[in-house]
Amino acid sequence: MFIRSERLFLRPGWPEDWPELLARIADEAVVKNLAKAPWPYTEGDARSFAQKPQDPRCPHFFVTLPTSAAPAELIGCVGLASHGEEVELGYWFGREHWGRGYATEAARAVLRLARTLGHRRIVAKHFT
Repeated sequence: MFIRSERLFLRPGWPEDWPELLARIADEAVVKNLAKAPWPYTEGDARSFAQKPQDPRCPHFFVTLPTSAAPAELIGCVGLASHGEEVELGYWFGREHWGRGYATEAARAVLRLARTLGHRRIVAKHFT
């Protein structure tokens, strides 16, 4: 499954994405805001997540900036996760991409998809 928004391209992860994934998420400032990411984030963690199978009802996406250069730069991740009866929206972006509205744009794209998938209620949590 793929999603194109105004500035972003959301796609599934591929096993060969692990080095770029590790480069973006192995930052304590990023991981400290995530509910389930291990710290320190290791090569094994990145390899495992990059090849994680998609749940058709709760997909997750690697977020890239589409350009004419190949491959497109990985800037973060966004997706849905099932937690008991709840479906939760989660995301992270590499620190160098904060403050540009990418999280809002990616979340809106995934929420539109969630409606199409039949989800009527999505939750999100924050850290204080």
